[in-house]
Formats: sequence, structure tokens, C-alpha cells
Amino acid sequence: MVSAKEVPICNYINLLSAILRTPREGIAKKLGVKLPVKGYPCRGCGVSLPRGAVNAVRYCPDCRFVPIACEVCGKIRKVPRAEALRQKGCKAGHPRFCSKRCQGVWLGAHYGWGKT
Repeated sequence: MVSAKEVPICNYINLLSAILRTPREGIAKKLGVKLPVKGYPCRGCGVSLPRGAVNAVRYCPDCRFVPIACEVCGKIRKVPRAEALRQKGCKAGHPRFCSKRCQGVWLGAHYGWGKT
């Protein structure tokens, strides 16, 4: 038989929770032990995210926003990944702008008086 010292603390807590029929978090709290939290990997970079802080898309804060360049001035702006994918899918081929001013410059050059 395996002694209690050889069994890792998590297995010991799992065993106690099965015997006492109480949640393992409650037992760990009474013993003063912090249970390891198994997280999800980020879909962008693979960094482990804690289970409680994970949203539906499962991206870390660095991967949640993607850089997109303005068609007129070339300025880089960060947009949410969902917005970038939405623009890429339903508006494929349409230009992307950083501001209404750049949008107006582009529209004037392509459809307005400044059209060449």
C-alpha cells in the first residue's frame, strides 16, 4: 500500500473529497492548499490561460487585437480579431481606414472630384 507521503497532495484532496462527499475546493481551502488550475492554451500564441479568465474565443490579451494598416496613410491601428475577420470575410477587397478623414480622402480620390 502507498503511504500518504508518497501520494501527491492533489490526489489526497481528491480522495478526501470522494470519501467525505464535499467539493475538493472546500477541502483545499480548509487545508490551506492552492489547487493547480488547468488552463486553456491561447489559439494565437499557445500561452496557457487560466480557466476563469478565458472568454469564448480563448485568446490572450496580446493576440486578441491584430494590427491593420490604413489604405491611405499607412498608419497601423489595432482592431479586435473578430472585427478583422468580419471585415475580411464579408467585405473582402474593401479598403480599411484609420479615421473618417482618411476614408473621405480615399472616397474623394476614387469617386469624387479628385478622381483621375
